[in-house]
Amino acid sequence: MYKAIKNRQTIFNFLKLLAFVVLIIFMVQRFQHQDWNQQVIGLKHPFYLIIGFLLIPLNWWTEWRKWNLSLDCAAVKREKSTRFHSFLAGMITGMLTPNMLGNFIGRVLYFERKYRIQLTLLTLIGSMSQFVVTMLVGALGIMLLQKMPFSNAFGSLSYITISAASLAFLFFYFRLEWLLKFFRKRTFVDGLLTILTNHKHIRLQMFALALVRHLIFTVQFACVLYAFGMEMNATSVLWIWQYYFWITLAPSLFLGKLGVRESVAVWVFAAAGMQELSVVIAAFSIWVMNLFIPTALSLVFLKRAEQ
Repeated sequence: MYKAIKNRQTIFNFLKLLAFVVLIIFMVQRFQHQDWNQQVIGLKHPFYLIIGFLLIPLNWWTEWRKWNLSLDCAAVKREKSTRFHSFLAGMITGMLTPNMLGNFIGRVLYFERKYRIQLTLLTLIGSMSQFVVTMLVGALGIMLLQKMPFSNAFGSLSYITISAASLAFLFFYFRLEWLLKFFRKRTFVDGLLTILTNHKHIRLQMFALALVRHLIFTVQFACVLYAFGMEMNATSVLWIWQYYFWITLAPSLFLGKLGVRESVAVWVFAAAGMQELSVVIAAFSIWVMNLFIPTALSLVFLKRAEQ
């Protein structure tokens, strides 16, 4: 049994690595075919880049609120400093995993063993809420645009599949108890069912915060794209929603999907007719804003707190 699980993990990791390499090759090939002499990249509207930076605290405030909701649901009584330090530690461990899924690792280490399973499950519910919102909003953007980078290859079937899958994610998020009943003999499932039963509004609250965070992502990316000379309108916003949809699904290994983000950005926004180098710079800037800077500050802050 253990050997079978280990073999599946090895195969899965190999497939992720293969997909990661394909994405990087794709980006390199796209760059090789560019006429760099004709591409003039400059900061056209620096004020909007500043707005993007100013949205960093608001972005992470939504995650901070989710974490506080988790702590309150678990009835964990700790001073604000412990809560904040655990949040920063989660930011660091999350940076090392795709879609910040490893943020619970750093967070739960600040609390006694009896709280860890419950806090882990609550953190995963928060991550699930962000995933569901991204899928729903991205699917809405795709349906309104009626265009994807590969839409010609799959036709209308792809739109129907994406819409159905997104609605299924929403259904299972708010009806998770129904799905978990099939796995009730496992301890963590019973723990999660208890949380969902005792705190009926936790999913709706986290869903609302995830929706606010997605709006912040959208405004932030729009500001950065405009700062580097890209035209911004309602259609551009729909492409941004589609970008976050695909980047969430894209496989990655570490560092907040660095490299993968830029590849997906080129793939998506090239279909929108945007200048590819500007798109790469914008995607990298978002990574710096939302992941690199907060993680670096977290490392510095926690190091000073330990001294």
